[in-house]
Amino acid sequence: RLISTLHYQFRRIFFFEIESDRYATMASSPTAVINAGETALSSLALGDSLFIDGNYNAAIEFYTSAICLTDDRHVPSDTAAVANSSRANPNSTTSVSENKIIRFRSLTHRSETYLILSLHTHAYRDAKSALDLYVPHDVESRRLRRGELALCHDRAARAALALSRS
Repeated sequence: RLISTLHYQFRRIFFFEIESDRYATMASSPTAVINAGETALSSLALGDSLFIDGNYNAAIEFYTSAICLTDDRHVPSDTAAVANSSRANPNSTTSVSENKIIRFRSLTHRSETYLILSLHTHAYRDAKSALDLYVPHDVESRRLRRGELALCHDRAARAALALSRS
């Protein structure tokens, strides 16, 4: 019981559950929340909250929506375009690098969720996609939290090991 409690607390701390009480009532209908115009960061936070509660399939839906919302094809690639899009949409405050970080975290969190569900092929694909966002010694990778890249490498390795055993 103590180990279970510590494991639960670790996940709460690691995933930085954001405003879970406010989102708990909305979590029963993921599609309705996303259609209501939630941002990628909100989708990531909702996915984390559902993950902690053990609702893995719904968490995957929210992580997927966060990944789609940060898709490179829908995000301006230069600073001038970002400034223009911010003027066009005053509610948009996320920059390209913030979208990249949200995409990285969504991919790694979805990878962990797939590992728990023993969907190792999907877990490996997501971990590799996240790692492809940051090349080794990339200056932008300094904006990630300490240990995030290492944890992503760990998830890719665990998924690859599980795939090699099957």
